[in-house]
Amino acid sequence: MSRAIRIALSASVSLAALSLHTSASAQTVRLDRFTPAPGNEGLFQVEGPPEPGPPVVSAVAEHAFAPLVLRNAAGEAAQVVPSQTVIHAVADLRAAEFLRLFASFPFTVAASDPEGAASAFAHEEGDRVARAGLGDAVVGARVAFVNTAVVDAGASASITVPTATGSYWNGSGSFTFEGRLTGALHVGMVDLLLNLGARSRPEQEIYNVTVGPEMTAGLAARVTPVEWLELGVEALADTGLLEASVFQEASSRIEMLARARVSPWESWGFDVGGGFGLVDGYGTPAGRLLTSVTVPLPPYVGQRAAPPASPTPAPATPAVPPADHIASDRDGDHIPDKQDQCVDTPEDADGVLDEDGCPDTDRGRFSGVEPGRLRAAGLGSTSQRAEETTDPGRFADRHVEVCHEGAAP
Repeated sequence: MSRAIRIALSASVSLAALSLHTSASAQTVRLDRFTPAPGNEGLFQVEGPPEPGPPVVSAVAEHAFAPLVLRNAAGEAAQVVPSQTVIHAVADLRAAEFLRLFASFPFTVAASDPEGAASAFAHEEGDRVARAGLGDAVVGARVAFVNTAVVDAGASASITVPTATGSYWNGSGSFTFEGRLTGALHVGMVDLLLNLGARSRPEQEIYNVTVGPEMTAGLAARVTPVEWLELGVEALADTGLLEASVFQEASSRIEMLARARVSPWESWGFDVGGGFGLVDGYGTPAGRLLTSVTVPLPPYVGQRAAPPASPTPAPATPAVPPADHIASDRDGDHIPDKQDQCVDTPEDADGVLDEDGCPDTDRGRFSGVEPGRLRAAGLGSTSQRAEETTDPGRFADRHVEVCHEGAAP
């Protein structure tokens, strides 16, 4: 791990320590407890350890039904925030092979606030009306310690920056820190993912609910029946670490989510899903709808992972036969001695009996007659051959005879 990364993590821990000691007088709180998982390794919220891959950006839209339902001392229930719609812009960038940096920017685009909600809580303070506005930005890093075909393990750390505007429910109003251990088990087409972590935040009162530092957990299962389709479910749980909030329903979250992803190209993802809360804790909706789009940044757009290149085979070395199998050729005329009729005299390769391995000594015999010694004589009807005894035969016997010097036709 580089020195810069160690410094960044040390700074994160220092900010976390400061946030734990922040006064409880913070005037706002982040109601939305859903935080999208960066990258392509996880599901909607459960993260997977980072893997080598291109940088990606995502847009995640969520709509929560009844994210804040509280009961007063008389047991009366009220939907303090009946609904909330948030869009998250997420970037996940590759810093090294197994180190990635990410950032998330939430924006509440719609929220409802019923009339008469304050009457159920006589001690309401300030302006707690839900409005649209920017939420708290999140920046962090993810690292993998183990990356094999069967098991992955890693960790992530993030800082929430108080950038919220517009509404009491859009942000916490202070720096918070979250650390998380991540793990994955791969068995055939099935992946199991596990997250365990903790989140720092100042102690606050939301009406009659105490919130503060929390421990978090997530468990997910994903199946990939075909290359371009993923189906998954995840269970999410948060609870307070303070005595007044630990395992208290009003300050805890237990939520189930399901997701279907279509990936037409490598590192692309089109997701749709939803889920529901199992408790009435703050930020735990009765139901949640989600959709997201993930795309790689150029130059990776539209690429599908190429199959591993086959190693180039080494050129075959011609087999050298053993010395006792090499044909002997003593005269070097390329005719093995077993076929060479003249093993000590090379063939003269003159086109005549070249395969016997012997030179052709009577060259005159095979070279023909010199042109100067040849004489041609034409035989007509007056110079017939003796065998022609009839007039028609003698008349037709008009031929040419070629003779060498000293011979008559």
